Amino acid sequence: MPELVAIAWATGATVAELAGTGTVAERVECAARATNHADMDSMREALLHFLDLDDYLSGQAIPATVLSGGGKR
Repeated sequence: MPELVAIAWATGATVAELAGTGTVAERVECAARATNHADMDSMREALLHFLDLDDYLSGQAIPATVLSGGGKR
C-alpha cells in the first residue's frame, strides 16, 4: 500500500479514492477563514491528503509521534 500513497500524492487523488475504501472526506467538516485571497477548496484538498495519510497510517498501526525539545531526541 505504500505505492498507493505515493500515487495518490502524485495524482492529487486521495488514498481512499484509489483504494475504494470509505473516505475521510465524508467525515471532514472545515470551518476556516481565508486570508490574502486564499482558495478554500485547495486548502481543504491539502487537508484531506494529510487526513487520509493519517487514517492510512493508523490503519497500519503506525502511531503518531510528537517530538519535543526542538526536534532533538
